[in-house]
Amino acid sequence: MNILFVSEDFYPLMEGGGHFVIWRLANGLTGRGHRVQVVTRRIAGSAEHEVVNGIDVYRPFPCGDGLIQRTWFSVRLYFYLRAFLKDRSIDVMYNHAYSVTMPSTLAASRHHIPAVTSVRALAGKTSFTFRSPVLAALYYATEKLIIRLGRHAVLQFPSEHSRRMAEPDTRTRSAVIYDPFDTDEIRRTLANTDVRKTRGLLGADKEDQLLLFVGSLSPLKNVTGLLGVLGNLKLRFKLVIIGEGPQRSKIEQKVAETGLRTRVSLLGQRPHDETLSAMASCDVLILPSHSEQFPNVVVEALMLGRPVIARKVGGVSEIESANLYLVDSVDQIPSLLENGIEPKEDKGILDRYSIDRTAGEFEGLFQSGVCQL
Repeated sequence: MNILFVSEDFYPLMEGGGHFVIWRLANGLTGRGHRVQVVTRRIAGSAEHEVVNGIDVYRPFPCGDGLIQRTWFSVRLYFYLRAFLKDRSIDVMYNHAYSVTMPSTLAASRHHIPAVTSVRALAGKTSFTFRSPVLAALYYATEKLIIRLGRHAVLQFPSEHSRRMAEPDTRTRSAVIYDPFDTDEIRRTLANTDVRKTRGLLGADKEDQLLLFVGSLSPLKNVTGLLGVLGNLKLRFKLVIIGEGPQRSKIEQKVAETGLRTRVSLLGQRPHDETLSAMASCDVLILPSHSEQFPNVVVEALMLGRPVIARKVGGVSEIESANLYLVDSVDQIPSLLENGIEPKEDKGILDRYSIDRTAGEFEGLFQSGVCQL
């Protein structure tokens, strides 16, 4: 098959999130003999066209962060894709990220090409619990409009929870396929990480419980809520926070207010290999988010054999592992930690979320009649 990916980000890889998902999927499909081409935004220092791992990557123009800039990017992308598709034989388009969904599905429909839309950031009414009413209403309306108005052949969700949330807004056919993970990278991390040395570099003493948070420092992730309950924790701990975002100053203020300056370190954004080493060395990874679809950091930590405490939100409860501990509220985290959590053996998790398995599921979706217009 000739498959076109349209994504706001692809390569060079940016740290975290969906960038790694689409990169792994494209490589998995290429490894299965399919031709993958990618249209993405241009970033500083990147070429307009290059071939990476056998994948043709096209970057026609940049996309700014402002609303007007992103709207202009979407308009330009539509006309670019119309011309792009006219000169190429494409069997199916896979679009990833809301900013590209409308232009890519409209252009695909014009050329009678089935478009599969990945719905990854779906907060729904949960937005109103951590955003201002105006901003939450804007996000909520945008999600609904794109799902309703896009010319999708199939909506692909990373969890059953996400699919259920979208059902009232669309009659489009849907599929749930979990994210792919690089099991070779996980095995290299396990083989190469010096746990004692890494824990020392992260500032954890021998007696400390090394707790880890990895993610964007945004209201959605609820780091301030986590800090609020850790102030009463009755055991020695070191909390390491990896990530960057708009709430950094608020989080630093919360650290000071709770008297945890010596117990908490904010490392900012770190390279992915360093982040994986930190995961492999921690005692527990904690995810206190208000909303999640299918959090990659949870699966990565579980693949590395580490226990995870996460709030029971979104698709988190669909992740299968004996090392996953779900809580309804961050208030339950301290007692869970104080009772003690030991890692358990989970031999099947590497196979459950491997690139090869996920690429095979996408291959089946793209080849099936469900993708025919």
